[in-house]
Amino acid sequence: MNRYPDNELSFSDLLKRSIRLHYLTLKHTIFFILVITLIKYLSVLALALTPMPAHKAVYIIAALIISYFFAAALVAAQRAFLDQSGSMLNALKTIWHRILPIYGTLLIYVIGTIILYYLIDSVTFAVDKLLHEPSSSSLHGGSLILMTALMFMYIAMFYFAFPITIIDEKPVHKAFYDSTLMTEKNKFGVLILFLILCSTIVLLIPGAIHEYFLTLYHLDAVFDFIVLCVAGPIYINLLLLLINDSKKQMQYIDL
Repeated sequence: MNRYPDNELSFSDLLKRSIRLHYLTLKHTIFFILVITLIKYLSVLALALTPMPAHKAVYIIAALIISYFFAAALVAAQRAFLDQSGSMLNALKTIWHRILPIYGTLLIYVIGTIILYYLIDSVTFAVDKLLHEPSSSSLHGGSLILMTALMFMYIAMFYFAFPITIIDEKPVHKAFYDSTLMTEKNKFGVLILFLILCSTIVLLIPGAIHEYFLTLYHLDAVFDFIVLCVAGPIYINLLLLLINDSKKQMQYIDL
């Protein structure tokens, strides 16, 4: 049975459906969630055992591996939605065969975000230097708000590019183009997805106060696993449903 809705739905209906399908997605992605939890735990250990200059390498390697297993989880969830058979190994193989465009899309998206961040930082610094009088503080604040808005606009426009490359097997340039069209149809949904992602990262980030206390009782990995089991399927479900809903809206416009 196809779990995707036949017609366009409101965001509240999509959210309800993503929660209702939580167990289905969890059942098909729990292996990948377990591996991601293990990778995060091992990366924290690696940070403690390696010198400071090597920390960036640890972060990059961990991020690449986690992205790989997240992509496999997305494929597994997509197949569960479509009621297609496929093992976890098959999902991993599917990602491996598409590894270059998938990582290429992710790399372009991340590099673009970093470049835009440093551009905003440079412009803000220049404004501070040029407009250092107290009377110019409002202008400085306005420029900072404008630059931040541009940053979030970039993140939102291409938010679907990475998952589109995975589930639709689109080339990199087509994934970015389709993302700009799809996110336009579900701006509020993209915002909620971004908030869910950021909230999950905050709960899992090493060095947080709750992580310190959990580590004392050796419960940090258990906590991470529970958080991912709760938030992960909802995020994946909502992501898939929003992409599907955006496609239906685009088809309706074309007609």
